[in-house]
Amino acid sequence: MQIIKYLKTCFILLILLTTFNADSLSFRTTKIIIFTTLGEFNFYVEVAETPEQLAYGLSNRAPIQSNSGMLFLFPTSIQASMWMKDVNFNLDMIFLNRSGLITEIYPSTLANSQAVIQSKEPIRAVLELHENTVNQLGLKIGDRVRNESFN
Repeated sequence: MQIIKYLKTCFILLILLTTFNADSLSFRTTKIIIFTTLGEFNFYVEVAETPEQLAYGLSNRAPIQSNSGMLFLFPTSIQASMWMKDVNFNLDMIFLNRSGLITEIYPSTLANSQAVIQSKEPIRAVLELHENTVNQLGLKIGDRVRNESFN
């Protein structure tokens, strides 16, 4: 049953990806603050929250700057599946629960990879940042991200 649900999701995402492009989508920008043992770090990220935005994300775009990124914000906590198809640069992927607590970290995900990165537990959001940000900030599981989207 999980396989059928997964295949349906992939099919819908494929249809959305072929229908939309970055020119037809606009993303709002929000400030996030990441708290680590090294300090507080401010980022200005685009927010993907509609089905179209969630499907398209950073596909077919120029590389992101070191103080920017994208926050994939789901309507509720879900078992999320992400991939890097049509993303033309490596990046760090950070999974967040509904409180903004970091639950999983995937540094240096590979550009254009079709490998699926699935959360181990339900999450509220995925934060994608410039490659090597995780290492530069000393980011680890249990650190927190603050934004109005989290409790």
